[in-house]
Amino acid sequence: HAIPASRALGSVEYHGISVDLAYAEELQGKLTKVIDDTRTALYDMARPAWLEDKELNLNSGPQLAKLLYDYGWRHPDGTRIETIECLKETKTGRSTAEDALKPYIKYDAQFVDGKTKYVPQRESLFLDTLFLHKKALKARDTFLKTMKILSKRDARVHCSYNLNGTGTGRSSCSDPNLQQVPKKLAGLSIKKLFITDDRDSLFFVNADYKGAEVRVFTAYARDEALIKALNEGLDMHSFFASKVFGRPYEDYQARDKEESGLSKEYRALLDLERTRIKRFVFGILYGAQPKKLSQTIGCTEEEAFKLQALLFEMFPAIKEYIDEVNHLVVRDGYVETLFGRRRRFPLAVSTRHRLRAQRQACNFKIQSTSSDIVIGQLIEMHEMINSDKTWPEWGIHQPLHTMGVRILLTVHDSIGLQWPKKIARALIPWLTYYGEERVREKYPWLPVPFKIDIEAGENYGECKPATKYIEDLPHNDVEEGTIEEAELLTELREDAFKAAS
Repeated sequence: HAIPASRALGSVEYHGISVDLAYAEELQGKLTKVIDDTRTALYDMARPAWLEDKELNLNSGPQLAKLLYDYGWRHPDGTRIETIECLKETKTGRSTAEDALKPYIKYDAQFVDGKTKYVPQRESLFLDTLFLHKKALKARDTFLKTMKILSKRDARVHCSYNLNGTGTGRSSCSDPNLQQVPKKLAGLSIKKLFITDDRDSLFFVNADYKGAEVRVFTAYARDEALIKALNEGLDMHSFFASKVFGRPYEDYQARDKEESGLSKEYRALLDLERTRIKRFVFGILYGAQPKKLSQTIGCTEEEAFKLQALLFEMFPAIKEYIDEVNHLVVRDGYVETLFGRRRRFPLAVSTRHRLRAQRQACNFKIQSTSSDIVIGQLIEMHEMINSDKTWPEWGIHQPLHTMGVRILLTVHDSIGLQWPKKIARALIPWLTYYGEERVREKYPWLPVPFKIDIEAGENYGECKPATKYIEDLPHNDVEEGTIEEAELLTELREDAFKAAS
């Protein structure tokens, strides 16, 4: 579907996405304050005797290496923190890059104002502050500056989507890359920059495929236990975390509910454990070895090996899939997806490159298939939006494009669009049909149905569950439509699908 995808993404590029220029100025001021505050904090922590008469150059690798590996630093409470061991050497000396220092950054989870926040442990404070400073500096002087320049002509950013160039077949984005915009940085929302064309009549929608890659994985590794768990609505990561840490599955599911009766500290711990397990599971699906897995979740290599063995015992088809892909890479020098997309690994014959090739092959089959499904639905949505079709059963009585509906961006497994407030109630049935039911109809070989998580908000950074957003809209902004009919129709389609299956 390269040609229709080019048409759809070309339209997205041409129309661009609106930028809130007033918020850009506000964000620049706030980022400047973060940069100044973190610089001051770092200077104060880096004042052992050797730096009394001069300031630490935060851009100097050799100076940072001396501080961290030879001298240590002082905590704000006066405690001296000892040096750390250098984990990576470069041609120019001891590395202070993020990958060399990241293993030393550890966090404690705390529940504050109904949300889990990660606070650096005292030995990690300097490094955490250093990375926060660098990220804020990059956000202001690279990302934000670029956004202001590129949106100067029409208050919109027109990025470029690329359908080739990635090893997995995923689309990529450039000039600027909107697929790598962090949700928050230094506590500031970066995504709030992106808004709809008319904030009075349109709202922002983010449709995200929940666990798309795990669901695609079941088409390659038909593990009965995993398929049953996902079809019954079981949260795989919570389930595995409950097995690993010996806590009730229900506790993980209730970790974000204040009315659960669980303490804030316990809920924060549950959230941290589930996040680590999620990273671990995806690492295994992508063929990572225990050494890499241990770095991902901050445990020993022996513990990672035991966790991997436990997952393989629970879902044996996962190991069978990995072993089969590894065999195909060595035997054929390539692997192929269910859509026929092929990736070659000519260097896999070399022992030196074989492990990397096998890991990439495991990743490719899952990620590429997931991407093809999502892009296929983006194409279909784009065509429906720009057609003359109406959906009276959902309260849509005129073509969507005449009401300002259009796709604004895509980020891997999610699609962002703008939708009219006056037909807000039609959003969920329309997206559920084109995001979920059409996937079932087009790809009956998927043993686990795709699920789409629909969020809505006044801008990209303030999206919340669509049902909640629509409920909170002023009554006169929303046409009553035929929501009861729409819900009934959706239920009937669900029943028909189950019966046919």
